[in-house]
Amino acid sequence: MRITQLRSFDAVASTGGFSAAARDLGVRQPTVSEQVAALEAEYGVTLIERRAASIALTPLGERLHEVSRRLFELEGRARGILESAQRLDGVQLRISADAPVHAIPLIAAVREQYPAVAVRLGSDNAERLVARLRSGLDDVIIAAGVADDDDLASRVVDRQTLTAVVRTDHAFAGQKTVRLTRLLKERLILRESGSASRAALESAANGTELRTALEADSREGALAAATAGLGVAVIAENEMIDDPRLVMLDIKDPAIVLEERLVCRRAERDTVLCRALFDAVRA
Repeated sequence: MRITQLRSFDAVASTGGFSAAARDLGVRQPTVSEQVAALEAEYGVTLIERRAASIALTPLGERLHEVSRRLFELEGRARGILESAQRLDGVQLRISADAPVHAIPLIAAVREQYPAVAVRLGSDNAERLVARLRSGLDDVIIAAGVADDDDLASRVVDRQTLTAVVRTDHAFAGQKTVRLTRLLKERLILRESGSASRAALESAANGTELRTALEADSREGALAAATAGLGVAVIAENEMIDDPRLVMLDIKDPAIVLEERLVCRRAERDTVLCRALFDAVRA
């Protein structure tokens, strides 16, 4: 077994697909497929069930993923120890956020201290970001709705409220606020399942079924749908753009607050880059 084969398998298991794994590893998809196939062939086993539009781990694949995940977490810890003993020349900071605007000031603070550090900035929803962090695909993430646990350490970066966005000809357009009970009667434009804003709204709805007009996997998609008059977009206040065709309203009774947190693996909390990022938040 080669470590590259195990890394390819772990990436597929962590990201849920061969294409996503290839993007995270920076290689072509056929390379990932070949590495996983070679690993299965060497031991005469099936680790991943290939389906038309998805993959699923076999029971053996699940067991192996538990080991591979821990292995690459330990690799990250070893990397952190070595990084602490050098000037960080050539080191890459892998940071991803559900709203990249929160990451930019922290990246600037780190680059001021360590100008030689290269930075890769990504974005995704909160659920997938946590999975990426746990599997070692990111060094740190910034996401809402993430709590500390035995494996993760975090610090609050910002607090945002959820807002409703409508086109200027909508019945809500003349208002500054909308009650949650009234909002839930509208056709809603929501972020995808797994996003912190979607989860926060569902929690606040307290069992009331959301009337979904459209699911969007980005802020831009949600706002474009609102501009087209497809419904009421629900986004964080800092995601709003200056567009004369749209009006933003505060949601009240209750207000829905998202707490954005800087998160790293607890085992790497004291590495040079993590310390610099957490110190930048405190400042």
